[in-house]
Amino acid sequence: MRRGTKLLLGGLLIAGCSRLDEIVSPPEPPTFSVEVEATKDSIDFGETVGIIVRLDANIAGLLVPPGKEFAGQASGVLDTTILRPEHTTTFLLIGRDTLGFRAEDATTVVVRGHTDGPPPPIVTISANQTSVLAGTPVELTIAMKDATKTLLVPGGIEITGGGLGTEKDTIVTVTPTVTTTYLAIAEGAGGSAHDAVEVLVINGITPPTARLEANPTVTAQPGDTVELTVNVTNADSTVLLPSGDRIQLTNGSADTTIARSPLHTTSYLLVAYGAGTAAFDVATVQVGGTNGPPPTAQVTADRDTIELGETVTLTVASTDAIEGLLVPPGAEILNGMVTDSPAHTTTYLFVVRGPGGTAFSA
Repeated sequence: MRRGTKLLLGGLLIAGCSRLDEIVSPPEPPTFSVEVEATKDSIDFGETVGIIVRLDANIAGLLVPPGKEFAGQASGVLDTTILRPEHTTTFLLIGRDTLGFRAEDATTVVVRGHTDGPPPPIVTISANQTSVLAGTPVELTIAMKDATKTLLVPGGIEITGGGLGTEKDTIVTVTPTVTTTYLAIAEGAGGSAHDAVEVLVINGITPPTARLEANPTVTAQPGDTVELTVNVTNADSTVLLPSGDRIQLTNGSADTTIARSPLHTTSYLLVAYGAGTAAFDVATVQVGGTNGPPPTAQVTADRDTIELGETVTLTVASTDAIEGLLVPPGAEILNGMVTDSPAHTTTYLFVVRGPGGTAFSA
């Protein structure tokens, strides 16, 4: 039995920016259990075996093989399916709650006395993207060997194979709107086989957009008025830095103008958070009569997708700055490299300050 967990995409992690502290923490995933077991660990060829499925309350499930689905029940699910496997078979149970969190369990039944005959089929399934925004097309590659057909679920797409001694690859395009586990179930003269791949969809909703413009972008003297035009869509919350002002949203959107009187060259950062991710835009106002040119800031990552437990190397660069901060992890740095091992999808923010003002990069 395994407890269900899922890596959440979300959480704008900008430690040290106190005005962002209300939107930085992603929710904790719920826990639930799924369990599959066989009435017998081994059988003789031709015998039957019972496959027992247990699911917590309101947890939907899929047993593969044979591809049997279980609807979520308020009282949970306890079911026994009688099967007659023709060869040693691993039965996989996948459970999912109403929020899309997943757990799985497996059990293997050894079939004795069936060494002759055709080989069992082989099937693999892979995705060209395993983490996408809602509505993004994903290509699934299904590779079959010694299979007469393969069933793709969900979708119920049946792919014809070439049978014994043949190999066949097929690409199927899907557009998931929620996190989905795709199963390829192959059948052939030698039995059946299956493989699975999960495509993680960020909240299954449209990501936010953020646009920030300054007018004018150059002022004659410190204290002159500048108008900042803010446009935001599909957001849960929005903040304007460096002031930390919250932007009032109506149905997730904002289209407003904010007046500012910068005393030195300033880069304003607009952050819109929603759908488990964040959108940014920066507008810089150069103020005349200040001491020095405006600073610049840039942060890049050596890769934008990693597995849980892996590290990422962040490279930061700045000019005309005297102080710099990379958050997370809260490293004081102006130029160089920092390694980090994020526990979930993370947005890194590099903030610098110099005699000529401030600058941001994310």
